[in-house]
Amino acid sequence: MALIITTTIPLITPVYTPLEFVMTSPGCDYMELDVYVGDSSKGQYDGTKRTIRIVSTSVTADIQGIVQPFFRSDASGTVELKRIDVVGRTVTAGTPSETYVDCYWVFNGCKRDSWNFTNFMMNASFNGQFLNNWDAPINIHKQDKDSKLYFFHGLFGNTASGSYDVSKIYFKTTTNGVPSAGFSTLWNNSPRIYTLPADPSSLTGLTFNSNTTSYTIDPSRNTTNIGLKTFNITAQDERYTPKRVQWVDSMGCINGFNFDLLQTNSVEMKKDIFNNNGTFKQYNNKVTDSYTLTSNWITEKESLALKDLWYSPSVMIDGQYVIIQNKSMDIKTRREVKLINYTLEYQKSNDYKVQIN
Repeated sequence: MALIITTTIPLITPVYTPLEFVMTSPGCDYMELDVYVGDSSKGQYDGTKRTIRIVSTSVTADIQGIVQPFFRSDASGTVELKRIDVVGRTVTAGTPSETYVDCYWVFNGCKRDSWNFTNFMMNASFNGQFLNNWDAPINIHKQDKDSKLYFFHGLFGNTASGSYDVSKIYFKTTTNGVPSAGFSTLWNNSPRIYTLPADPSSLTGLTFNSNTTSYTIDPSRNTTNIGLKTFNITAQDERYTPKRVQWVDSMGCINGFNFDLLQTNSVEMKKDIFNNNGTFKQYNNKVTDSYTLTSNWITEKESLALKDLWYSPSVMIDGQYVIIQNKSMDIKTRREVKLINYTLEYQKSNDYKVQIN
């Protein structure tokens, strides 16, 4: 019987979710699954080949372990997109036969909560979907030049699962609720993840002045308002210098947040002393610097976006990797809204100590 291969993974999927293929070929000697992992611009069979050999007539093969090493999670701000081509092979009585399965695009994100990743494209043809995890309006300062938005861009298609055309995206903007000039239409056929600066001064055609308190970016070419992002421009507390915290979120994107209030630095020193013929000697000396940041009062929805920060493999403050030691929160419950204040404790990392969860 010929090899039958089915799959349940969507056309565009994160690498940290199961990438399972069900392989069935009764009476065969063994089955193989060839996996080609390459850049999104490459074609079929142009990637690095990995093969899984299975001595069975029916099995579920998960290629996550093959694909995942091709990605990284650091603070470079790069969200990678790979093209995955899969070919099945069976050998029966010494005779091989091949079955081409499909091609997919995989990015270095991971599943967060109960999100369905097929919703990234929303089954629509002309809308680019942002990957950033901010569900609520994003609070930024005017100087937050590192704020970025990530979205799929290009022609995504294969032989079995249809195709998505997000090669042409028109961005609509509003400032203080009033429509502003839109960006130039983006046009790109090669599938990739595009980076858009969220800093209003970097956005072409956006009217921005000292009275601007909010602006919205809408990536749709119609009036459905799918996937738009709203930014509230907040003033910093003049009593403190804000501390910018950046981290790799669960989509593999860089997110940032300003801890605007009190900052402290404490030093802990430990040492052991022994008596060496009447002379006291010190050994096992250890000095640890700890830092504490405090956020402003934010809403419960805004605080959900910070959840990735506590578990992120890469957190940076002042351009240096840090290790989150502890966090605490203070909650004020009002009739209209619940407000949360976070305190974050961290230590600076070094070449031999990084944050691992």
